[in-house]
Amino acid sequence: MAEANGQGQGNGGDRIDRIDERLEKLTARHEALTQTVEIIARMQKKNEEQFGKTGENIERLAEVFAGEHRQLLTAQVVLVARMDELRQAQAASEARSKEQDERIGVLVKMMDEWIRRNP
Repeated sequence: MAEANGQGQGNGGDRIDRIDERLEKLTARHEALTQTVEIIARMQKKNEEQFGKTGENIERLAEVFAGEHRQLLTAQVVLVARMDELRQAQAASEARSKEQDERIGVLVKMMDEWIRRNP
């Protein structure tokens, strides 16, 4: 029985050693997981700050875009008005040119007749 008790204590000591070893491993894993969670929490906080800044930047860009879009629309309206003015000026110029061509035609005809009569 002494041997049985000795073996029981020896096995019990080994068992306690294994439990201690496992407890140390679990503690180490727990510490590693805690550190990982802390790192993830810091990263999440940093991401949220960056996301907030990105949102602000997007809002500013949207404001700039809206302002430039208004300027482009205004420029387009002005350009269309100017194009209409140019079309009207071109039509008037073409009418004057046609009128001048007719007058030159009449003048050429008159000169031709005068030259033929006065050789």
